[in-house]
Amino acid sequence: MKKTLLSIFFASACMMMSAQDATVYFSEDFEWLEPWSSQKPAGQTIEENNPDATAQQLGTNKVDEVSTFEALQAKGYDFVATHTPSKDERKPQAQIYLQRNYLKFGLTGYQSGIVLPSITNVPADAKLALSFDTSSQRQGSGVWDETRLVVIVANGDDVKSYELDVPLPEEGGAYRWYNVNVELTGATVAADTKITIRNADSQWPSAKALRWYIDNIKLYNAESGAVADIVVDENAPVEYFNLLGVRVENPENGIYIRRQAGKVSKVLVK
Repeated sequence: MKKTLLSIFFASACMMMSAQDATVYFSEDFEWLEPWSSQKPAGQTIEENNPDATAQQLGTNKVDEVSTFEALQAKGYDFVATHTPSKDERKPQAQIYLQRNYLKFGLTGYQSGIVLPSITNVPADAKLALSFDTSSQRQGSGVWDETRLVVIVANGDDVKSYELDVPLPEEGGAYRWYNVNVELTGATVAADTKITIRNADSQWPSAKALRWYIDNIKLYNAESGAVADIVVDENAPVEYFNLLGVRVENPENGIYIRRQAGKVSKVLVK
């Protein structure tokens, strides 16, 4: 297996980019998970500065008998999970959690990660970067989990890894989102590419508490500018899904999830 490892440290908003809008090939804000967040209501640890905010396992909340985990799978997501040998094995949906509306990963002795859906609209010569919002978990003592993450881009046996630290507030400090940007140097993305975000190899597995949160994921062209606003290829095909994540060929009279060129939004169709 060919594997390239690049170690990178990022602070909040760590990359300086031009004011030009970036070309974004994939975007996810998880707002479409609202129907599941409303079942046994999920909390907001980051926004409420509350480590005890309700976080439901992805297998728990269901809408029309479809769990959060199954809805994510229907959209093309996959999940990876591991655990320290002293712990009993859990299914991924039992160690990944739903908040409103974002995801939380892991618990003490259990680590996990997310695999993005297939992305098909990336030019072969694009200089790629991945952006997402993240935070570590604060322990009861006020100490923060020393979480390290890795972005893995796998094309068959060609695997490139990009490690980064999750920035930490001071001990006892308040929760906040940190935006991190990772230049995927040398990476290419095609329909069968697997892009995984998970705990770093040094924490895979670990007996420690190394928990983390994720929201607002974007894969974009690093040479095309800042990622604040999304530029969508208007000629890209449009897909519609109902709120259970099931593709709908001819949507009518209802609320649907609209996806075009990796941008996902909630729309009302009349």
